[in-house]
Amino acid sequence: MPIARFSLNLVFGLAAVCMSQEIQFTGPLSGLVFDGPSHSLRQVLGMPGAAVLGPPVAGGIDWATVAPNGQRAIILREGQATLLSLRNTPSESPLLSQVNEPLYASWMPDSSAVALYYSASASLQWIRLTPEGPEVDALLPLAWTPPAEVSDFLAGNPSQSAVLAVPGHGLYKANSAGEVTLVYPATGGLSIAAQPGTETLWIADRANGQLVQITNSESQVLIASPETLTDLSAIGLSSDGAKLYLANQGTNRLYLFDRTTSAVTGEIELYAPATRFTTLGRPSILLLGQRTKPGETLYVLDEKTGPTVFFVPASEEQ
Repeated sequence: MPIARFSLNLVFGLAAVCMSQEIQFTGPLSGLVFDGPSHSLRQVLGMPGAAVLGPPVAGGIDWATVAPNGQRAIILREGQATLLSLRNTPSESPLLSQVNEPLYASWMPDSSAVALYYSASASLQWIRLTPEGPEVDALLPLAWTPPAEVSDFLAGNPSQSAVLAVPGHGLYKANSAGEVTLVYPATGGLSIAAQPGTETLWIADRANGQLVQITNSESQVLIASPETLTDLSAIGLSSDGAKLYLANQGTNRLYLFDRTTSAVTGEIELYAPATRFTTLGRPSILLLGQRTKPGETLYVLDEKTGPTVFFVPASEEQ
């Protein structure tokens, strides 16, 4: 049986916020997650190795994306998009109406803005979270018809380009005018990650078993390793930018790729495949995917203790 590595000696910084008079949080927190099975936003409560997924703090949610700092979220209920703020007293501010299509989201690392990609209309939209309130940009229709369903989406900031992965076709870049170009053709699936504030990104070309770096549309193969890279489900960048996390769903291992030496320097065995790396309240804590059905467990990567991976069980009682 796969062995998960745990750490019990790190206590999360106290970040508890009283979400309502009915729900009191007394333990240290690490972040907020959207929980699909319960259609709610829930807090991760506790310490590494002893954390649990807490009770819902907002319910009736069809879709949500949480800011990296864990203090705000864009939620969707019955076609109505709302900004949920968790600072002090929880509050909701309507943003958009009649949004009836799937969404992909990409946050800026400082949580100041989020880009939404609307797959049905192939359009992009930025929401900026300013001190004066949210500013919602007009929809930007992209000048393309996707050759297949977009499987991943990343955006830098409103003045930079966004990238979209299309399985069986490759990686596409969309500029601020909505023009789309193919920057890396691929016959299989792609996993992508980006370095914040730069034009550098990385893709795992699963068909060719390669890790590729792309800077200003110029590609460079960093490593070719079919055993490590053929079945990659997600790529993540460490908080210090020194290494990449390569999650392989075939081997159920998380490989550590050192950017200085361009070599895999370690691995961590996992209980379940990691599907995405998402900041969970602080840069050094990464969520390795979301729950999709009752009974599943969340897995979290803690960079400060190894890194190590620990699981977060969820109570299904509401």
